[in-house]
Amino acid sequence: MSSIASVLSRLSPVAGRPVVAARSEAAAEQRDGFQAAEKGQESSSWMRAVGLGAAAMGAVMLAGCGSQLPTEQLGAPLAVQSPEQDRAQALHLEVIPASLGTVDLLRQTHLETHSDGKGGTTTTTEKDALKNVGVYLGNGIFLDRGMNLSLMPDRIFHEPMVPQDASEVTVHRGGLGGEHTVLRQSGAVTQVEISGDLDDVARRDSPDHMTYQFGTIFARNQGKTSSQINISRQGNTITVEPPHWANWNSSRYTITTRGNQTTVHHPHWSGPSDIVITRDGNRVTVEPQGWVSSRTTIERKANGGVEIQQGSGWVSSHTSVQRGERGVNFHSWGDNRSMERHDQSWQVNDSSFGSMNINWR
Repeated sequence: MSSIASVLSRLSPVAGRPVVAARSEAAAEQRDGFQAAEKGQESSSWMRAVGLGAAAMGAVMLAGCGSQLPTEQLGAPLAVQSPEQDRAQALHLEVIPASLGTVDLLRQTHLETHSDGKGGTTTTTEKDALKNVGVYLGNGIFLDRGMNLSLMPDRIFHEPMVPQDASEVTVHRGGLGGEHTVLRQSGAVTQVEISGDLDDVARRDSPDHMTYQFGTIFARNQGKTSSQINISRQGNTITVEPPHWANWNSSRYTITTRGNQTTVHHPHWSGPSDIVITRDGNRVTVEPQGWVSSRTTIERKANGGVEIQQGSGWVSSHTSVQRGERGVNFHSWGDNRSMERHDQSWQVNDSSFGSMNINWR
């Protein structure tokens, strides 16, 4: 689970990107076996069903357990950043591990086609994977290189996990042959080397403007501006212009801060939709306006930990992120993760996400 809550998701199927995920014969046989067992047990008592359900729930919780660091290993809590410090960090390239939880503001999607094993197919809209590399836009808002816009709960209050001025950052996910990304920074230009792809280039022309150039073959053929994100700041408003060739959720969107409120505005075919983020000291609320009714509350506790509450009642979810100088713990129902800092590196321990190492110099 790499996302705490989907606050606002758009349906944006990208032409030419369907993913075929055929169901295996073994899975179909297992399904048929479950159906046969259900028919043969219709007369079983409800107490037996409850017992089986409780056992299954316990198994799921155990399967979801991961590593947590002892409190003393986390180290001292971090100081809260001032608005001036946060503003100076905006419009910088940054590495933020998505595995420790995010609040979706604008999540990209794609189509997946599934086979039912009998010659038929169904098509579903699925969320794109979050990326660890992107542009920090201030107030905890992060635009990753997949054009996903997220609110990073811990980042709202605390300093970057990886220094923005590092000359080189290496992110390795998985074991041998896993995903490998290297950021090489020289002045205002950062080269982003990604395993299996052409290099991206981020250029910070001024404190209020930067571009992110995707290193795609299409971009090389069509010209530099055709696959380039333009991010600019004028006063208290940041504007993000997506690449012209991409079918990414309509056109540009803006992020405007007035006082203690930040509004994310994004045009959509059904009409403009805004997300209002309000900060009152150590408490932050995220409220989509219009046809989406979902609220997220983020609060920094006295011990430096950050608590996230999404929704209410049966559909609610609760997550905590405890970050210190030497480590981080993430906890949600049936999902535990941790990070350990060793000098100029972080190691992410996550059974569902897979291990990841971040090193810098």
